[in-house]
Amino acid sequence: MVFWVLRIGFIALMVALGNSIGTELGNPALGRLVGLVLGVVLAGIEMAMKNVSLRGLTSAIFGAVLGLLTAKIVHDVMLAIGVDTYVVKLVTPVLTFVFIYIGLTFSLKKRDEFAIVLPYIRFTRSDRDEMPLLLDTSAILDGRIFEVMKTGFLSGRLIVPRFVVRELQFVADSSDPVKRSKGREALDLLGAYTRGPSAQVDIYEEEPAEGEDVDAKLVRLAKLLGAKIITLDYNLSKVAQLEGIEVLNLNDLVSALQPKVSPGQVLQIRLVREGKEPNQAVGYTNEGTMVVVENARNLIGRVATVEVYNTIQTPSGRIIFARKRARNGAGRERRSESA
Repeated sequence: MVFWVLRIGFIALMVALGNSIGTELGNPALGRLVGLVLGVVLAGIEMAMKNVSLRGLTSAIFGAVLGLLTAKIVHDVMLAIGVDTYVVKLVTPVLTFVFIYIGLTFSLKKRDEFAIVLPYIRFTRSDRDEMPLLLDTSAILDGRIFEVMKTGFLSGRLIVPRFVVRELQFVADSSDPVKRSKGREALDLLGAYTRGPSAQVDIYEEEPAEGEDVDAKLVRLAKLLGAKIITLDYNLSKVAQLEGIEVLNLNDLVSALQPKVSPGQVLQIRLVREGKEPNQAVGYTNEGTMVVVENARNLIGRVATVEVYNTIQTPSGRIIFARKRARNGAGRERRSESA
């Protein structure tokens, strides 16, 4: 409502100015008409600009200024090489409009690449040289990244692109109750870290390109901002690394912090479900590492003493392979307490 009052007031002011100028020229009616048309056109342009981002507007201004400077250089060069003054006066207005048009269209099409010239992260303290960190959907849904943030081990500003937020909203609207719950929790966590004076996460509004999938946009945006990507997505990690982008995979961090387990080590593991192979049982260590136990299907629901014989590292984390320990007094299996 306030904006409409301002627009009407502006149009009325333009009509009054037009009437004043028209009176001086002997035609107040034409002056009022010109003022009205000009006021309405300018108000329309202002309304059309409500969907224009700050980066888009900045790029357009930059392109227009670049066009004006180019036209001025061409004008001076023509005078310097002796082109007829009449021809210069005739050609200069046309060249000015042509170069402004080229500058505007080029800058708007390439507005994301202006991040190289005016990087998004440079609007923070100039004495900070940490690389920005881009969060992808998998890292936010996992939630552990926010716990890592609390520890202070991460340096650099965390950025969540708007297209990642939209993907989180899609997950939060899923018909699957598990996905829906996870998506809503992730949005709540993200909201807590993007609001208030001590906000640690910025929402990045611009999209690098239309028609690309989320992973492609993340890789492109990381290039533009000179950022690292934080993810749990194995495929995204590999694609980003091929593009020369540094990736922080939370699974690698978890694996690095887990206690070392070597062949021959004895563990006490509660077996909770069947494995993929016949007669296998699966349990988990206190740190969440999967333990696959051979010939232990009959022990599901119990705490078993097992001996490690191998460990492998997978994209989703480490897996420990073990066998039931021989019954020698130390290898007794016992039924776990009922939940």
